[in-house]
Amino acid sequence: MIHPYLSFSGNCREALEFYEKAFETEPPRILTFGDSPAAKDLPLTETDKRRVMHGEMVIAGSRVMASDVPNGMNFTVGNSISLAITGGDERKLRKWFTALQREGHVDMEPIQTPWSRFYGIVTDKFGVRWQLTHENEQR
Repeated sequence: MIHPYLSFSGNCREALEFYEKAFETEPPRILTFGDSPAAKDLPLTETDKRRVMHGEMVIAGSRVMASDVPNGMNFTVGNSISLAITGGDERKLRKWFTALQREGHVDMEPIQTPWSRFYGIVTDKFGVRWQLTHENEQR
């Protein structure tokens, strides 16, 4: 499946709460950088700890995901939407990741996260940013 992924510069929680009210949806699921199991190994300020590492909600039947851009990564207003591919076949996701990075660039090497055992970000040669995510069994 392909899902829109929204990026924000520190106001992701505010945006998700706004969309919750605007679209009359269930509250968004939010994981902050401070709540992440990796937080103890990261040099996070108190402000960084409150930023959204991963959030998601359902709007009109579609899953919409979002996060605040971490310090050190570029945020450009207008380029704040990417496409997230989710699936249960990790081998296929890895193959797609490799194909998309040809003549493009890797924004984040694939890693294991609290929500996925495979998660990576790549921008293809056309400038489209893709986030590939393995769906954990508990979903």
